[in-house]
Amino acid sequence: PPVPVSFGQFCVDQRCLAPVSNLDDRPWQLGPYLDRDFGSDTAWGTWTAMQARMKSEELAQFGESLGTGFHCAITAKTVLQVRDKNMVGRSRAAYLQEVSYDASKKDWVVHVTFLPEQV
Repeated sequence: PPVPVSFGQFCVDQRCLAPVSNLDDRPWQLGPYLDRDFGSDTAWGTWTAMQARMKSEELAQFGESLGTGFHCAITAKTVLQVRDKNMVGRSRAAYLQEVSYDASKKDWVVHVTFLPEQV
């Protein structure tokens, strides 16, 4: 809860700190990260799960960030952060569910399930 502070108390009238931006460009959570371009879509903040398509190089980078194999990350329920790559300060915690290959589109599909938001 907010704590009331009067001006003149704790040098508030002499020294005031305020952010110069909305801090969306600063990551707040520890990785591993799955960065996606959500553009102007803000609805991803309400999704319970998602699928991310990626080429082999991008999947390799994601795998490196996990620090373990995909199977281990799935069975250990490793928590990862899905971030909007344009605003890395906006992220949601998720579990990796599955990694599959779509031969018809020649790309990988990463399935994640979002953790419930904690208040």
